Amino acid sequence: MATGTPRIRTKTKKAAATPVSKAVKNATAKLERQAVLGKLPQPGDNPFKDKETGEKDIKAVITAIEDSPALTNALFPGSGQNESTANGGGMKKAEAYYKCAKAVWARRYPEYFKALVAGPKGDREGVSNKVKNLLVWLTKETHKYKKRMEGTGSGNEMTQDELDQLPVDDERRSAWGGVLADFPYYFQLTALLSDRPNWDPVSLGNTESDDITHVAGFSAPPPYTTLGASAGNGSSVDGDGLVDDEDGLGNAGINDDDDDSDEAKKRKRRGSHASSTIVLDDDADADADADTKPKADIKPAAKKSKYASDLVELANAEERTQHKRLDVALKDIDAERARAQADEVHSRHVLGPKAQAALVREQRKSENDEFKRKMHLLEAREKYGDAAVNEMYGTSFGLGGIDFGLYLPPPS
Repeated sequence: MATGTPRIRTKTKKAAATPVSKAVKNATAKLERQAVLGKLPQPGDNPFKDKETGEKDIKAVITAIEDSPALTNALFPGSGQNESTANGGGMKKAEAYYKCAKAVWARRYPEYFKALVAGPKGDREGVSNKVKNLLVWLTKETHKYKKRMEGTGSGNEMTQDELDQLPVDDERRSAWGGVLADFPYYFQLTALLSDRPNWDPVSLGNTESDDITHVAGFSAPPPYTTLGASAGNGSSVDGDGLVDDEDGLGNAGINDDDDDSDEAKKRKRRGSHASSTIVLDDDADADADADTKPKADIKPAAKKSKYASDLVELANAEERTQHKRLDVALKDIDAERARAQADEVHSRHVLGPKAQAALVREQRKSENDEFKRKMHLLEAREKYGDAAVNEMYGTSFGLGGIDFGLYLPPPS
C-alpha cells in the first residue's frame, strides 16, 4: 500500500446571495414595462403642435372640458371653498387631466390606453402632463390677447355672438379678426376663465401683470409604464379595453389607493399617526419609492382666509375702475378727432369760399379803378386835347398801350 501525504479535504463556503432591495426591483419593473409600452403607438412629444391633428386635438380638449361640469370645476375651479375630494366629493386634477387625454386620444391609440388602464396611475402621467401643459399655455395666451384688446378699446368684453352681429365695415371686426386668426380659442377660454379667479392672475396694484407659470411647449417626460401590473382599480373594461364611466368621456378614474401594495398601505397607516402629515400634490411623482417619499391619502383643502372674498372683490373693483378710465380716455380721443374733422370741414366749406370771394372782390375793384383812371384820361384828351394832357401828365402816363379807339364815340 502506497504511503504519502494524506489529502486534506476542506469544505468550501458558498458566498451568500446579495439581497435585492425593493427600490431596485421597482426600478427594474418600471424599465421592463416602459420597454413594452414604448413599442405601442402613442401620442408624440408635442401632439398639440402637429400640423395635421394639433388644432383638432386642442379643440377636442376644450370641448371635453366645456361639456363636463366635473372637469370644468376640477381644472378651472371657481371662487370660494374648493370642493372636497374626500368620499367622492370632487375630482382631482390628475384624474381630470387623464380624462381629457383619453377623450382626445383613446380611439386613435386604443392599444396604448388599454395598457394604461391595466397599470397604475403613474403610467398615465405622460399623457396627463401633455394636457396640463396645454391648459397652462392656453390660459397664458388668453390673458395676453385679453390685455392687448383692452389696450385698444375694441370691445374687450365682446362675445362671439356680438362679433358675428357687427356690420361688415365695423373697425372692431378687423381688430378681432387678427386676434382670432392667431388664437381661435379666445372666446371659449374667456368663457371658462370669466368667473374663476383662481386662474385669473389679477393682482392688487398691478393690473398690468399677467404672470403665470411658464411651461415650454407641450412636451412631457416619457411615463413609467406598468404593462405587467394587474388592473386593480375596479373599473369595468369594455370590448376595446377602454373604461366606461358615468361622465360620458369613457375615461378611467384615477384613485390614489388603487395600485398600492399591502406593504405600502401599512406604511401609510403608520405615517398617518405621525406628529406631522406629509401631503403630496396631485401632480407629484406617483411612483416615488414609498420608503423615501410617503404620501397621505387625502390632500386637505386650503384654509380660506376670512378676508379672501374682500381681496377678490377689491381686485375686481380695481379692474373695473381701470376699464372705466380707459373708456373715458377713448372718449376724449374720439372728441378730439371729431373736433379736428369739424375744423377741416369748416375750413374747406366756409373759410375757403369766403377767402375766394374776397379775392375776387379785390380783383374787380382793382380792375374798376384802372378802368376809371383810363376813362378820365380819355375824357381829358377829348376835352383839352392831346397837347394839354401830355403837358400835364406826360406822354406815356397811364396809357399803357390802350387802343383809344375803343373808348372814342363813333364819328357823327
